[in-house]
Amino acid sequence: MSQTEIFVGSSISRPERLFLHYFDIHFIEEKGKAAASPAFLNEMRLATRIAVASAETVFIPAASYFESQLCRHIIGELDELFSLGIIALSGSSPNLDYFVQERQNIAFYREKSLQHNVYFSPLSQIVGEPPYVPRQRSATRDIVNHWNHLIQENELQRRLRDAAGIPIKN
Repeated sequence: MSQTEIFVGSSISRPERLFLHYFDIHFIEEKGKAAASPAFLNEMRLATRIAVASAETVFIPAASYFESQLCRHIIGELDELFSLGIIALSGSSPNLDYFVQERQNIAFYREKSLQHNVYFSPLSQIVGEPPYVPRQRSATRDIVNHWNHLIQENELQRRLRDAAGIPIKN
């Protein structure tokens, strides 16, 4: 049977949306020196391309886009997709200009911190960035709720079976 025959009439569908939380600067900082390696760049690039190929829309945290040079670099490589709406920035502000203005508020980030400096630099006026979609809920809260649901429903244990198909205890 050819691969074409396997997928004809298949009910496989793409996820409607994926949120790339791994561009968070705190996650990247946790990687230490490894985050500066070509291997890490390639891993992030590959993960992003897999996400773009897999989902109808890929959402990037707007904060990550502004605060992470790595994020801007990798997402910038896919700029042809911006106008198609395949890649979008997301944040809690009503629009991107307001998002930047909120972060320029003296009380938002500690003065002279990396984040503070980013929002007062020319980077905060990037032209040609992905479209922006406001979100109504906390992405971090959604991720925590999803993991808690997996644990409470015993779904996580089922997904982590060992090679013999036996559930992992505890």
